[in-house]
Amino acid sequence: MLSTLLAAVLSLLVQADGAPPASPQGGPPGPPPGPPPRPRGLAVKEPRALPGLTMIAPLQNNVVRLVDLDGKVVHEWKTDARGGSEYFLEDGSLLRSTGTGNAPRLARFNAGGKQGRLQRIAWDGTILWDWKFATEEHVQHHDLQLTPDETILFIAWEHKTRAEAIAAGRHPAYVGKEGMWACCVHEVEPVGADGAEFIWEWHSWDHLIQDIDPDAANYGDVAAHPERIDINADLRRAPPSAADVADLQKLGYIDATPTAGERSADWLHVNAIFHDAEHDQIVLSSPHLCEVLILDHSTTSDEAVGSSGGQRGKGGDLLWRWGNPRNYGAGGVSDQQLFYQHNARIIPRGHPGAGRLLIYNNGGNRPDGSNFSEVYELELPRNADGSLRLEPFAAPEPAQPAWRYAAPNKSDFFSSFISGAQRLSNGSTLVCEGVNGRVFEVLADGTMVWEYLHPFTDAAPGDGPPAPPTALFRATRIPADHPGLKGRLQ
Repeated sequence: MLSTLLAAVLSLLVQADGAPPASPQGGPPGPPPGPPPRPRGLAVKEPRALPGLTMIAPLQNNVVRLVDLDGKVVHEWKTDARGGSEYFLEDGSLLRSTGTGNAPRLARFNAGGKQGRLQRIAWDGTILWDWKFATEEHVQHHDLQLTPDETILFIAWEHKTRAEAIAAGRHPAYVGKEGMWACCVHEVEPVGADGAEFIWEWHSWDHLIQDIDPDAANYGDVAAHPERIDINADLRRAPPSAADVADLQKLGYIDATPTAGERSADWLHVNAIFHDAEHDQIVLSSPHLCEVLILDHSTTSDEAVGSSGGQRGKGGDLLWRWGNPRNYGAGGVSDQQLFYQHNARIIPRGHPGAGRLLIYNNGGNRPDGSNFSEVYELELPRNADGSLRLEPFAAPEPAQPAWRYAAPNKSDFFSSFISGAQRLSNGSTLVCEGVNGRVFEVLADGTMVWEYLHPFTDAAPGDGPPAPPTALFRATRIPADHPGLKGRLQ
């Protein structure tokens, strides 16, 4: 398990909220050695586990595998670049984001999750589509999703200069020469084997507020405008220590030791995107804010720039946010509920909890010093017309999760970054404890019915030092009746 120091690095570069990190020198000795590592492979298999296959793609590996409930590999895709986000589609193909392979490494955007390449790969390994979105001015990172219209939504960083950041209201003392990286969402339609047509876009830079410089843009009362993102919100938290950054570099999650400017540049670090097709809304997870955000996808790109238009009449402003109300003046340290969360997604129709939000709450660097992960299920505060409630000066709804999972001994379940959770059709939840490469299925009462610690330790060449071979960004259960599996596993 990672040290508690690593939890603190999830601030700014991989940044969590909470108390300042421990000094890298002169502190008390570390904790005594823990128990020996657990054997890798299948650990638990009970009859109540959902039949199907589990998709496993280690971060430092270029092979995506489907593993059955006995832990046996039944199919694999061998690719030319390390893994990122993978989705198994109804035609049996694999949609993924990954690194740019042999292309020159980008000097800018030195942060975890940098990818820059989208692919669709047939069951037999044939490359159906291979498109890059990676320059020194913008790069795709972390996650993507296929919409019902067969378009693809993805998240990206876009570079803003130091002058642009200060003009937008960023505190000048906290902008390095590298400037800042704003979050944007793009929607593209694949064209041919390696092209794409842009369909829609949203930019966080269009929806800022700040209360530091009345002469700069976006000046206003942060608490009165929870629909906007405070460009200085991350300054409420302490930066990571040198030891924290070194730990993260050892994991291979960053290419090299980042400068202070690079750490402050990646101020949102959005790590997940999900399209709620029923309401045509987009869910984003910002671990640096320790918040989940929802915005309207029914706008045009022009409407998404402003604060009007779209089905909800709010343009590209936030419709809802949850996890850390002190970011917008509606609470303090004790009101924070998310700590560097990952994999926020709406539970699909036909599954227990449908319409609710499922979140992996990584849980490092909590105010009381504890480190443990949880899975949250939230009942979203929807009005009768499907709109979401977000009120100025008010604590966010809901007050508490409708359901949560934590280990009986809380410290036994912890991954300070990456990781995810998936609600299954039988009502159980598949959980990926990412750093440890541990995937398990639990019933609603917390009973574990399947557990697997993947044994794939082969690391593919790539930028940066090797990460632990166990590290998984997330894992996904493919049910036995999935259309993509029909007739393929005889």
